[in-house]
Amino acid sequence: MQKKRWIGRIFSLIVSVVIMIIGYTIYQNYNFNEYIKAESTRGLSNFTRDAEVTYANNVRSYKIENTDYNNAVFYKTIQVEPNTPYKVACMIKTQNVETKNAYTDAGAHIGILGTTEKSDNVIGTSDWTKVEFLFNSKNRTEVTIQFGLGGYAGECKGTAWFSDFSLEMGVADTSKEWNFLCLLFQETKVNMDGTELDFRLTATDIEDMSLCMQRFSSSLSEMSNQKIAVNYDMIQINTPITHLTHDEENGYYLAPMDIENVLQEYVEQGKYDHIFVCFRTGDLNQKIEDENGDWMGLRRNGLSQRRIF
Repeated sequence: MQKKRWIGRIFSLIVSVVIMIIGYTIYQNYNFNEYIKAESTRGLSNFTRDAEVTYANNVRSYKIENTDYNNAVFYKTIQVEPNTPYKVACMIKTQNVETKNAYTDAGAHIGILGTTEKSDNVIGTSDWTKVEFLFNSKNRTEVTIQFGLGGYAGECKGTAWFSDFSLEMGVADTSKEWNFLCLLFQETKVNMDGTELDFRLTATDIEDMSLCMQRFSSSLSEMSNQKIAVNYDMIQINTPITHLTHDEENGYYLAPMDIENVLQEYVEQGKYDHIFVCFRTGDLNQKIEDENGDWMGLRRNGLSQRRIF
């Protein structure tokens, strides 16, 4: 009888240890610390902590697997100082990441939840890559940082791993010098609803843009009581615009992804604070029939261009 009791106790102890091990493993696999998971379409994404794919020191990476096209993120709200620059960085590894549509600003990235403020995307299959995201807190005292697979206006499928997160607070630039770049795309050659359209800047257009930039420079200086000094370059681009983004909310508009091959060169220079893009989207003979009427690109957080006639 006593032997049976000991066997029973040993069995109970073994079961308890096994349960503890299983519980601890589950805890490690799904312990996201203070991060919260979210996805646009429920049930299409898996969120785990991966012990097999790690960047350094065997620290479990954060893994997002989209089994179908979806926008999935981990996010956390942090406190920030108003009107202060910050840099968020992390390491990202991807496997078979693809976007649902071409010319979509989506992929594995870091950014601010609910906004278009984000880093560049990592797509395809790639080894660990350092990704950085710079933002200014403006008047905010807190922001919600996300790292995800998808985008504000795009979806992805595939797998992404995230590791080694860091946040650095910078020092505001007190210089009064503001550097602007104005890119003049000579040609807009696009297919819109099955109609081939080809618009070109005229000499008058280019002269008008030059005068606008001159007035812009003098106006900012005057309105700021000489506290802002505008420097600008105007560059004519021979590479045509061949695609305009379209969605139900905004109609047709030029998104950064549409001209990424041109923009990237100037962004990487780190010389300019802001970039303007000018292009013709109509003339008296070829009018674009768009739900926004005589305007294009009336999106909340993107570029806006008025037709040039």
